[in-house]
Amino acid sequence: MDTEISKVIKHLQEKQRELLDKAEKVGATISSLREVFSDQLRLPEVLPPLAVVEQGRPVGEYVGMTIGDAGIAYLRKAGAPTKTRIIGNALEAAGVRSEDIYRALYNALNNRKREVRLNARKQWELLDWSQR
Repeated sequence: MDTEISKVIKHLQEKQRELLDKAEKVGATISSLREVFSDQLRLPEVLPPLAVVEQGRPVGEYVGMTIGDAGIAYLRKAGAPTKTRIIGNALEAAGVRSEDIYRALYNALNNRKREVRLNARKQWELLDWSQR
């Protein structure tokens, strides 16, 4: 049985290496596209960080924040209007947990009308962006 477990672990480690290699290639491709099209597109500079756990506790830029605070922090970092789904995905990837993160995020941001608004394209934007 130990040899079977060893084989499974070895197989999973190989798959992990393959996925990390693919992720590195995707990151390089994104960087190249950003350089080529930076003057034509307004792309967020931020990709959602992966959730990190150290000693059984989550570690990351959104840890300890409310969902509303985390959403606004993401928008500040992204620097561009963003849909609820995209922000929610980024927060989940960073380890933020909620039973229905999209509904919780929408409601939290909707209650912060002095800081954010939903534009005509159904994207959240910071009010201070309109003063640029």
